[in-house]
Amino acid sequence: MDIGAIIDGWAKVMRLRKVTLAEQDLSKARLIVCSTCEYAKESSCLEFINDEVEEAKNMYCSKCYCPCLQKSLTNDLCPLGKWDNLKSVTN
Repeated sequence: MDIGAIIDGWAKVMRLRKVTLAEQDLSKARLIVCSTCEYAKESSCLEFINDEVEEAKNMYCSKCYCPCLQKSLTNDLCPLGKWDNLKSVTN
């Protein structure tokens, strides 16, 4: 797990950093792979949505313990090599 990459992914999810169309496309492709992975687990957390607290469902990898959405927006790789056939995005 690359902590710096995950922090970068959180910044992109929180819209503190811009996400390019190429990054969005790569993230979607990676999340499709994650959604069928046996190591993907669901978790939940509380988030502020429209000034209200709501429970949000998230997916994380039980192999590397990274949040899938945040990791999918970075140049970090899947520890199982499941993203290897997908193109990468350079920042």
